[in-house]
Amino acid sequence: MPRSDSHPRSLLKIENTSLPSFWLQRLLPLTLSVMLIGCWNVRGAGSRKSLLDMQDFKKGNKLDIMVICEPRISSDRARKVISQLGFSNAEVSDAVGFSGGIWVLWDEHKCNIKVIKCLDQSVTIFIENREGSAWLFTAVYGNPCPSRRVNLWNALDTIASAWKLPWLLAGDFNDILYAQEKYGTTLGRSKGFKDWFDNQGMIDLGFIGPRFT
Repeated sequence: MPRSDSHPRSLLKIENTSLPSFWLQRLLPLTLSVMLIGCWNVRGAGSRKSLLDMQDFKKGNKLDIMVICEPRISSDRARKVISQLGFSNAEVSDAVGFSGGIWVLWDEHKCNIKVIKCLDQSVTIFIENREGSAWLFTAVYGNPCPSRRVNLWNALDTIASAWKLPWLLAGDFNDILYAQEKYGTTLGRSKGFKDWFDNQGMIDLGFIGPRFT
């Protein structure tokens, strides 16, 4: 069967800079005050194995913030799993049935975090460290349906208009930027992601791991 899954992606936007992306990627830890953020599309967080894998993911990478996409569980069942992951705080955009869902988990003693917006396809938080450096982070799980992903681009445009801070986005956008990212027959793709990426002046930070999921 042809596959067209996009790989997880991290994007950066820094206002009022003319530095090339090569240097921005190296200045990123200084700009955003070194935090370890892990984002994982687990495709189901309800099993015992998934719980153990997420616990290992946090511990093995010493994460300050952990993002779980597509947990496929919600409400009390989701909260029970989250309570066993070892974070003091969580913002949850619940899955709808077995579709979607985003968890953003963090420890309050490491930094000051305020939730800006929690929507079905994105969760945006304001982060301020003890030295006063501030930036935005948005966790994304794009709807597989292109017509519904339009709502994601519009919501992100609203955030971009309201905030002029360094902005990091990460997650599963369920879309591609470049033709070489597709494998086999690409179905249901649109120019929405690429247009939004270009209009906002985003920088693709790349990835490590398999090109296709």
